[in-house]
Amino acid sequence: MKLALTLLIALFTFGVMIIFARLYFRNEVARSECYLQISRAMIVGLDCKGDIRLINRRGCGILGYSEQELLGMNWFEKAIPDEMRDEVYNGFRKIIAGEIEPLSKV
Repeated sequence: MKLALTLLIALFTFGVMIIFARLYFRNEVARSECYLQISRAMIVGLDCKGDIRLINRRGCGILGYSEQELLGMNWFEKAIPDEMRDEVYNGFRKIIAGEIEPLSKV
């Protein structure tokens, strides 16, 4: 009987903790989205192929496209001028491959 009551209390506590964790996570996601959108800088998230996975309103405004038009598109094909594309893309590939060392602090 005591074991069953202890188990029930533990399960209830675990359930409450899961609910609070989900609420906290949802709140943090909303806060992050707010910071992303109020930034005065362009913020872009790319996957390892260079496809746009995240872009803020400022970035959309600068590029002249809606978020829906940009998400899933290749950043280098959509946003980098033809004459710079190869150089910029090669730098990106080296960063992804770990061939470029991070900048050191001064």
